[in-house]
Amino acid sequence: DDDDDDDDDAVARSTVAAALLLVMLVAFASVVEGVTPAQKRKKRASQSNSLDREIAAKRAECLENVRAAWDGCESADDPSVLENCVLRCSSAACYAKVYGDDALEEGEVDIERGRAFRTCSRDEMRHLRGYQT
Repeated sequence: DDDDDDDDDAVARSTVAAALLLVMLVAFASVVEGVTPAQKRKKRASQSNSLDREIAAKRAECLENVRAAWDGCESADDPSVLENCVLRCSSAACYAKVYGDDALEEGEVDIERGRAFRTCSRDEMRHLRGYQT
């Protein structure tokens, strides 16, 4: 009976030792790789913030250009026309994908399509800059 208990204790100790070894190997692999999961998250967030800043700069540039030339825009008096022109200038592909033939109407705020446009713009910028997703 004592032999069975000793065998059970030995199995339990070897199981704990194996689990501990696995945890240590995973931690060692992270250190050898040189990048911890927290560092990966921080890098991804930094890239996202950088993309957002770049997208905001592009939007500001488009706003300035659209106001100066009204190239392809019908009316300077309608804020929704201005917004559609700026979105189209910022990313024609994303504008076509998200808004298509259903442009924003005067006074319309479409949060869902706005988010879809921002996501599309970020993905487009990541692709252009060669970021890993």
